[in-house]
Amino acid sequence: MTNFRRTATALQESEDKYRSLVESTEDSICLVDEHCWYLFMNNKYRARMGFLGNDCAGRTYGEFHSAEETKDFIKEVDGVFKTGEAVQREHSSQRDGKYFLRTFSPVTGQEGKTIAVSVVSKDITKMKQMEIEIKQSEQRLRSIFDNAPKGMLLADIEKKTINYGNRTICAMLGYTLEELKELRITDIYPKDICPLSRDSLRDSPVEAGWSKIFP
Repeated sequence: MTNFRRTATALQESEDKYRSLVESTEDSICLVDEHCWYLFMNNKYRARMGFLGNDCAGRTYGEFHSAEETKDFIKEVDGVFKTGEAVQREHSSQRDGKYFLRTFSPVTGQEGKTIAVSVVSKDITKMKQMEIEIKQSEQRLRSIFDNAPKGMLLADIEKKTINYGNRTICAMLGYTLEELKELRITDIYPKDICPLSRDSLRDSPVEAGWSKIFP
């Protein structure tokens, strides 16, 4: 009996520590069965869903999400039940407009069979917003470069290959962009006056590449 009590106490302490960890995390965590009925939600997830207490019992994922989101969710849960392997997917939430990295993991029973799926959603909204801003900035810079009235080339210092050219330089040289990328800078400049050298770059902050503006 003493050993049993020790084991029971150890299990209870382990469960308490796990629950404390789950409830204190900033990640949204839920547990669903094979039909996507909620079995458990941590405080963070309940707050996002607008649940009070433990009233998630008997509720399904589809009750609180769009048909499209529910379809994607069911697909991932089904996949975990079939393969027994965890997967990660990025998710754009229609509920609050945030981005999450969701990890779907199998929860196995005593026989090693998947009996539920845990879903841990990490908020990556700030990272995604930065990615979007960087992409938009790159698009703006590319638009300025492409539509510049002067011919512009970007080339590799070491290989002396042409990486990119704007529309004006393509028109000036009579090449398409694809054809231009097949050339080396020495195909445009005679080798004895080729500007693509370390000396020509000594006053330039550019080290990984070379640019040239044609009047």
